[in-house]
Amino acid sequence: MSVLICEEKTRLMQEYQRTTALYSAAVNRMARKMALPENANYFDGLMVASRRARHASMDARELLERHIAQHGC
Repeated sequence: MSVLICEEKTRLMQEYQRTTALYSAAVNRMARKMALPENANYFDGLMVASRRARHASMDARELLERHIAQHGC
């Protein structure tokens, strides 16, 4: 049985993986910095970066899911 590979689905999956990894890194960076009291001033910036990364990941997942639903792959 041959399996057809959808290049767009593969691209969207890679983008979702990339954005999820960036989100994870942003949260980890925020957690490491917040562990030290002298870094408390950086919280707002780290929170904004984390939220942006989360939204990018959510958007990438939505595009992937939409593609799968429309394309049937």
